[in-house]
Amino acid sequence: MKQITVYTFWIGLAMILTQCVSSQPTTTTSKGGSTARTAATTNDLENGCPLDKMNWLVVGKEFNEAELAQLANRLSDAARSDAQQLNEMIARGDASPLAITSSLKSIVEGASQSKMQVNDEFYKEYVSNRMAICSILDALRKGSIKKDESVKATENAFRNVAQSFDELSKNLKEKAARKAAGN
Repeated sequence: MKQITVYTFWIGLAMILTQCVSSQPTTTTSKGGSTARTAATTNDLENGCPLDKMNWLVVGKEFNEAELAQLANRLSDAARSDAQQLNEMIARGDASPLAITSSLKSIVEGASQSKMQVNDEFYKEYVSNRMAICSILDALRKGSIKKDESVKATENAFRNVAQSFDELSKNLKEKAARKAAGN
């Protein structure tokens, strides 16, 4: 419940900051294609949101909790790395968080090269984190967040994403262990 409250706060904050307006997604030209925004091939935050890509996630019944736990852990580590880069920017007095090379974006870009079956819990967590982080980045691009607060706001968003994926990884590891013990 605490986790939902935290996400509700960040999503609400992002909506206020962007004045309830988000950038329109670009669509693919093929029928039935994804409507997710497509990012450029570079991994800096100026060229898109790290969690933009979603078409590689397929909710299904043939998923592996242990593999999902590892993926959630990798996403958490990458988000934590991005938060650390932003923290270092704060220490140096830099104020351009969109210029960092995102580890999280690199992980997602690599993973999105193929489809992966996930459970509903993983998908919902990914979508929730996507909404929060992409809203913050959209607000930064639009100038809705004061320049002197932008790095700290972005760092906090990445730390929240890391914590969220940590908790998801823990839950998935526990489910995998229970499943292994039951077989």
